[in-house]
Amino acid sequence: MARVTPGTRNNFTQCLAGGQSRPRHAWQTGAIAMQNAGQYGRIPDSVKGGSALRRGVTRRPPAAERFGFPRMNLRSRETSLLMAEVLDVAESREVTMPTAYGFARYGGTDVQEVLDLDRPTPGAGELLVAVRAAGVNPMDWKIREGYLAAGVPLARPVALGREVAGVVEEVGQDVDGFSVHDEVLGTVAPGSGGFAEYALVTASAAAKKPPQVSFTDAAALPIAAGTAYDAIGQLELREGESLLINGIGGGVGVAAAQLARDLGVFVLGTGSEEKRELTEALGATLVPYGDGVADRVREIMPNGVDAILDLVGGDALRSVADLVSDRSRLLTTTDPDAAADVGGGGVERDGRGAVLAEIVALVADGKLDPHVSDVVPLDRAAEALASVETGHARGKVVISVP
Repeated sequence: MARVTPGTRNNFTQCLAGGQSRPRHAWQTGAIAMQNAGQYGRIPDSVKGGSALRRGVTRRPPAAERFGFPRMNLRSRETSLLMAEVLDVAESREVTMPTAYGFARYGGTDVQEVLDLDRPTPGAGELLVAVRAAGVNPMDWKIREGYLAAGVPLARPVALGREVAGVVEEVGQDVDGFSVHDEVLGTVAPGSGGFAEYALVTASAAAKKPPQVSFTDAAALPIAAGTAYDAIGQLELREGESLLINGIGGGVGVAAAQLARDLGVFVLGTGSEEKRELTEALGATLVPYGDGVADRVREIMPNGVDAILDLVGGDALRSVADLVSDRSRLLTTTDPDAAADVGGGGVERDGRGAVLAEIVALVADGKLDPHVSDVVPLDRAAEALASVETGHARGKVVISVP
């Protein structure tokens, strides 16, 4: 948070007059003041919209003529009175930089912090999106911990969050099919993050949001539902077969259960007893996890299952591996090494916008419910991340951005 002080008065005057001194906070505050005053000339579209003002526009201000103001004679009495009135209003207002939640160094929860990041500029093949909601996934805390540093290199500080829904503010070069003001969902571009007021989204991994789908539901789809969609397709499930989802209670498991159920597949899922109601609402059968889980599955399916989708990894994966005879139909989203040890493999992500469009169409048609269980405002992002990191979330957790 920054407040314009009397010391910025001269610099701000130079800025409006077309000079080279352009303090970020001063020009933003002055633009707001002039919009409120109403009689000082045309305010450009880039700052006239409520969302731009509310979120804090951080682009370098153009010369006065680009604002739509004539070059001013600063010696005139009229201009002096104008600037005095504008600056009196400006100095009474606070201006915020675009807010984000992320980290500046790898580590545990103690490295998470609120960040003031400049509004990004979309590169080729990218969209600048004013974020309305961001999905929370296990990948987020793993990135923060540095587990994925080799595969997901980041210039820090950086916002957390890999999937968003929002409104297109700018379109980068070499992008077709998207326009400013489109409501979209997608995965963030490399180096960007979704727990923020603005995020860069890879255009080829984005889709337009149908009007009947909320931003919170849409934000739950690119990573979690997208992974489930790819996994179910890769397992080549057929009507009458059985599927065990190892760790059914999270966003991927919830989506996978529905997709498999609609194919006519009998779905079982491991999870805690507190997730029984959710599991049964998905049309699946809960199998309490822990020691003896394989025996409990065999009480229901004496001959084992036709396929396994593992969302847990480690010993939990190994404990159920013998339930499937064809190990090519054992896939994991979290632990490819453990899966390889028992003859299984990993889920291969598609990630194309065309696939995401198919997924969001299922939501629009009422065939897929992302089961958003908790919507948390951006200023409580730490709570949202903690609920996913500890495994206590039931369904999908989404962060809302005002």
